[in-house]
Amino acid sequence: MEYPISSISLELISKCNLKCVHCRLQLHDYEAANKVMSYDDVISFMDEVKDSNRRVSLTLQGTGEASLHPKMLNIIKQAAAMNFKVATTTNLLSRKKEVYLRFFEVGLDLMTVSIDTLNKSVVDLTRAGTSVEVLKENFSYLVSRYPDKIYVHSVASDLTVPHFDELYEFLNSNGLVNWRFIYLNNWDGTYGISDESIEVLNAKVKVWSKEMEINVPDKNAYCEQPFGALNVNALGYIMPCLYYEDHNIVNFGNVFEGNISEQYNSDKFKRFRADVLTGKADICKVCQIFKKR
Repeated sequence: MEYPISSISLELISKCNLKCVHCRLQLHDYEAANKVMSYDDVISFMDEVKDSNRRVSLTLQGTGEASLHPKMLNIIKQAAAMNFKVATTTNLLSRKKEVYLRFFEVGLDLMTVSIDTLNKSVVDLTRAGTSVEVLKENFSYLVSRYPDKIYVHSVASDLTVPHFDELYEFLNSNGLVNWRFIYLNNWDGTYGISDESIEVLNAKVKVWSKEMEINVPDKNAYCEQPFGALNVNALGYIMPCLYYEDHNIVNFGNVFEGNISEQYNSDKFKRFRADVLTGKADICKVCQIFKKR
């Protein structure tokens, strides 16, 4: 069975200006860390996977802060010209607010902003390096101009859930319309959030959903990542999903060393997909994001 590429996640850069406690950059020592994909390689990649007949979703993200890429503005502009639906994820702290505004002006369709809490003591523990005041200023500046193009992504843990009320008040007062949560994953097969905190969050969401669209993790959802999403790390390796980082253990080729479509539908990737469906994929057994088959 051939799988068409329905969405793409491209890791432009695996460097970051923050040190988040849950980030793989802090938890693992892997070869693709602290790399920057060259502008020419990015353009070459996009040129091969573009589709003039439909707008494929291209998300510029990964383990690093994509906006740190020195050619980010040009990449967004070229991606939009190639008919991609362009998205990115950011902590909003690596550039001046006017630069982020330019991203939208040259073609960015969607920006996901990572904010877990506005409480300084908790931020210092979870996303070290964050300036809460700069974050609030930049967010308010952008969401006032593009409220329908900005989502907020929050990592829910026992540390952050008690402070979500304050964050909700800030987001709602700024006119945010979409808020997404993910449970803290310890990447060892356990959650970094208690059942009690999940219950508290769900109760809050029932109230907040009256004012904005809110998405919480579905513990009964099966993984669809290998069946339509093309995930490429900063060295060009095709990865099984958005969440797994070590290409030395699992990868399905390199986008700069062969035909991308053929690699994406290779026998090796097909066998992996079959293992995912039957619950035999070893690297998936510690994932707490999706339901096990």
